Amino acid sequence: MQKLWPFLILVVVGIVSCGDDDDEVDDNAPLAVNINNILGTYKITSITQKAGNAAAQEVVDKIFKACERDNLHVLKTNSQYEFQDAGTKCNPDSSEESSWFLNENVISTAYAFGEVTTLTRKTMIVTERGATSGVTAEIVMTYVRE
Repeated sequence: MQKLWPFLILVVVGIVSCGDDDDEVDDNAPLAVNINNILGTYKITSITQKAGNAAAQEVVDKIFKACERDNLHVLKTNSQYEFQDAGTKCNPDSSEESSWFLNENVISTAYAFGEVTTLTRKTMIVTERGATSGVTAEIVMTYVRE
């Protein structure tokens, strides 16, 4: 019987370790829009603009210079915002600091103002809607968490 104990312990450990891994986190699962979930460092990957019934167009290259497209947007505690000149450096350096605010699901930074329509561990999408001369417009900014 004493020779069976090591074998039984191995069997029990094997069964327990083969169970479902409850610690797995789905990076694409929706998060509640609140300050704690938004804090972090982001890189903007897309900005689309749509006016009226026209198809949405990618405009990130029209808004940011080539040296700014790899920059980081850092949302810190105490409403501190930092735009970091990362990757390809701009001349002059385009880094700056300011503040950011969240009111329910509406975020305001130096580079974005709109509704946080998607928030996950990986992505934040901010949508700004408005109308000019009766034409509705929508700008969608996609940020990927670094």
